[in-house]
Amino acid sequence: MSKNRPEATRFSGTMQKMQIISSLYSCWNRPMPYDEVEQRITITDRGMIWLTRYDRAPFPHDPDQLLSQKCFRVSADASARIMNVATEFFCAYGHRVVRDAMQWHANLVNTEGAAFYTEGLQGKWLQIEHSLTKTIREELGITDLVVVGDDAFNESDVQEPPSPWHETISLEEAIHLAKEGINAKHDRRVELLKALEFQYWYNEGMGKENRNELCMLMHKYVVNLETERPVRHSRTGYTWMSMVEETNT
Repeated sequence: MSKNRPEATRFSGTMQKMQIISSLYSCWNRPMPYDEVEQRITITDRGMIWLTRYDRAPFPHDPDQLLSQKCFRVSADASARIMNVATEFFCAYGHRVVRDAMQWHANLVNTEGAAFYTEGLQGKWLQIEHSLTKTIREELGITDLVVVGDDAFNESDVQEPPSPWHETISLEEAIHLAKEGINAKHDRRVELLKALEFQYWYNEGMGKENRNELCMLMHKYVVNLETERPVRHSRTGYTWMSMVEETNT
C-alpha cells in the first residue's frame, strides 16, 4: 500500500459526506489522447455536489488535464436517497483491490464526524438491493458517471467489444487520412490523433522515416486541438481533510 494512502476501513454509521474517485485507467484499458481517465464526485447530505472530470493529456507523460468541473445542489429527497443507498453499500462493502484493474477510492464521513477510507474494483461484487452508481446517475441526471460501477452485468457485457476504429487501419492509411484531416471537425481530428498515436506505439515494423513523419503529424494535431480546449489546466491537488473539517459548518 502506498505510504500516502490510508489503511482501508469498513464504513459504519450513517453517511453524511462522501468523495468517490473513479479511475478509467488500467493496464487493460489504456487511455488514448483526450480519453476521460478520472471522475471525482463529492456529495453531502445537504445536497451539495462537486463533480470534476479529467482527460488524458495528448502526450503520454504529461499530467492529466482538467476536462470539466461544476458545483450544484440537488433536492433534499434526492440527497437523502443517495445517502441511504451509500450507507447500505459502504456498510456492506469489504476492502477489495486487484492492481492494474480499474478502481475507485472513497473518502467517507458519517453523521458522528468519523472519517473512513475504502477502495475497490469497478464491478458488481455485492448482492445489494440498490445500485449506488445507478442511484447517483438518476438523482443527478448524469448518465455517464462511473462512481463504483456496481450496475448488474448482463450477457452483452461479457462479449468482446469491437476494436476501436483507430486500431483497424494501416500505417499508410493513418498517415494519409491525417494529412487530409487537419481541418476536419473536432471529433474527427481527435480520432485521427488517436490513430497516429496507436501506430507510433504499436507498429513494431515502422521505419525511422515513418516514425518522424508520425511525430510531426501528432505535434501538428496536438497544437491544433489544444487551442480549442475550454478548460486548460493540469490536475490540481485535492485536500479531502478540508472537506472533513467543513462537515459541520
